Amino acid sequence: MAATADEIAGLLNAASQGKATLNGDALSPKDIAVLVPSHRQAHAMRHALAERGVAAVMQTRESVFASSEAQGLCAMLAAIEAPAQTSLLRKALVSSVMGFSVAQLMALQLDDAAWQDEVENLQSWRDEWRKFGFMPMFRRWLVEADIASRVLKQDGGERRLTNLLHVAELVQHESRSRPNPALLLAWLERQIAEPNQGAESQQMRLESDADRVRLVTIHASKGLEYPIVFCPFAWKGKSELVRNPQWVSFHQPSAAHALQIDVGTSELDAHLAQAEHEAYAEQIRLLYVAVTRAKHRLYLAYPAFEKLAWQSQAGLKNAPLTHLLRTESGQAISEHLKSLSLPLLSDAFKRLDARVSVSGLPEWTRYAGTDRALPHLQLAARSKRFDYAPWSLAAPWRLASFTSLTRSYASDAVAEAGTDYDADGVQVPRLDSEALSDEMRFRFMRGSRAGTTLHSVFEHTDFTRVDAAVLAQTVTQAMQKSGLALALDAAPPVADWLLAVLAAPIELATGVLRLNQLTHRQRLNEWQFLLGCKSVDIAAFCRVLAQPEFGVEPRFIAAAQRLKPEKFVGYLNGFVDLVFFWQGQYFIADYKSNFLGDRLSDYDPAALRDVMSDSHYYLQYLLYSCAWHRHMLARLGERYDYARDFGGVLYLFIRGMSPEVANCGVWHDKPPLKLIEALNRALGEGVAQ
Repeated sequence: MAATADEIAGLLNAASQGKATLNGDALSPKDIAVLVPSHRQAHAMRHALAERGVAAVMQTRESVFASSEAQGLCAMLAAIEAPAQTSLLRKALVSSVMGFSVAQLMALQLDDAAWQDEVENLQSWRDEWRKFGFMPMFRRWLVEADIASRVLKQDGGERRLTNLLHVAELVQHESRSRPNPALLLAWLERQIAEPNQGAESQQMRLESDADRVRLVTIHASKGLEYPIVFCPFAWKGKSELVRNPQWVSFHQPSAAHALQIDVGTSELDAHLAQAEHEAYAEQIRLLYVAVTRAKHRLYLAYPAFEKLAWQSQAGLKNAPLTHLLRTESGQAISEHLKSLSLPLLSDAFKRLDARVSVSGLPEWTRYAGTDRALPHLQLAARSKRFDYAPWSLAAPWRLASFTSLTRSYASDAVAEAGTDYDADGVQVPRLDSEALSDEMRFRFMRGSRAGTTLHSVFEHTDFTRVDAAVLAQTVTQAMQKSGLALALDAAPPVADWLLAVLAAPIELATGVLRLNQLTHRQRLNEWQFLLGCKSVDIAAFCRVLAQPEFGVEPRFIAAAQRLKPEKFVGYLNGFVDLVFFWQGQYFIADYKSNFLGDRLSDYDPAALRDVMSDSHYYLQYLLYSCAWHRHMLARLGERYDYARDFGGVLYLFIRGMSPEVANCGVWHDKPPLKLIEALNRALGEGVAQ
């Protein structure tokens, strides 16, 4: 490999001095191709050439979906689609496209403010994806995350960036038929799991059109021709033609050459011989392909045979080239490897063709390169036709959610609107000196990761069969998964607090509910909906809320007036923390970890009314109710009776829920049926999904 790189550098130096020409013109790097058996050897060859100042470009027929960049983009898109899942963000950051080291990832996780910035970036890109489609979001991500610079700094940066942009182009093409991010992401995962090597659109592209040496796998070189070809591995064969002689696959001549496997029959020896014959024939075929690609000159590199380790000598004996070359007595040189000399090898080649010359290895050489004048660039005023270009990229539909609707207007006071937790770093003052601040419910950390942790615990806990020890273990696992620092004695107090939440009484029209009464069969965790809307009109939605006949809380009406009056066609997407069935009715429940104060009285109805309006939670549960109503009508039709079958919504502010005080920290509402129907009309009723 080193000798090949030295010879190429020497040829190019000679060309720059006018001593190496091709058809009257100076030899250029693109006239040279290096044929290798595998991509691993191609990467090694490129590294050897780079050490000598020679730029090279990969040429392959491998699917771009088999690249690490496809996996990295998939990891990044998964994190963007689900910003609250810490594990997805960690996986994306250490992928090949982001390039974080483990040390950098750990440092980032210890910096709460920096980590929250990453999460907010994901949320912003997700909103862009849902509003304008994949490609506008992808281009914005490229710029804001400085992806090109990150990727180009890595080894083989140009190759990596070309792969990344190629995969993005294929994803954009598919997004026309799969506009939903979740469906598009699932499609990408399938392509990566089962890449189609035969699809021309998926074949890796050249990373540069510049004048560079071509690195080509022998398989990819079939049907192509290059002026000068190097085959540095033509002498190398398999040390064992059949990897496992106890498990032999072969083509049975007596059965129309059907592929068969022998795992120990009485004919194993014969089948092993057949398998070895087929493996050797494949090596001959590849050698033929390699040595017939050159138009003007072919280089075959060979090793210093006397210095080879015994493992390499075994592979050399199985190499077709050593069987093709013969001594003067007609014996294959594979039988004389230890006694081979330069004259003997030269004679063997000349018996094949008198025009063959054999020489020793060249000395280490570095390519000096040539100076090329750069084109003169001039700046001109931007054409006015680009003023509205970004909008031409927007899809005619939108995929919106409660979070994107409430983020539509900028206000520091509502920066956390739609979240189930407090903003990281928010400090809430003590209300008096007798506050019960030593209770875990009030001391437990705040922020997005705290909220994610508590949600995960409730989702994976059997409310009716849990005990303190089991729950403490679940808490520990959830905190570790969310990246929260965990003291050795922290989990048991958190478990005791959450057991108290499960035992807290909730007074409803049909009786007193405690969450620890709900079995797994009564619960539906993380119910996802995709609500088809022919015309989403936020202004009309707000006008419906303001109608006196529906009796909507005045503070909710006032808060709704601050929403941006958007109007669009598309889908509303969301996840409901919990839907449960109790006393013959369905209820929607949402867990909230917001810190409202360090006394139970800070979670009374008046306090909850404030946070329900300020954070637009009223809008969230109205959208949830509309989605559930459509879902039940689609499932049951006329058998579904809203007044009889729907019990309403419960917003559970778990820091305030206590076994000693009924309904503390609980916001309960059952919107009137006419309000839900009117809101669905304002949303442009489409297909319930």
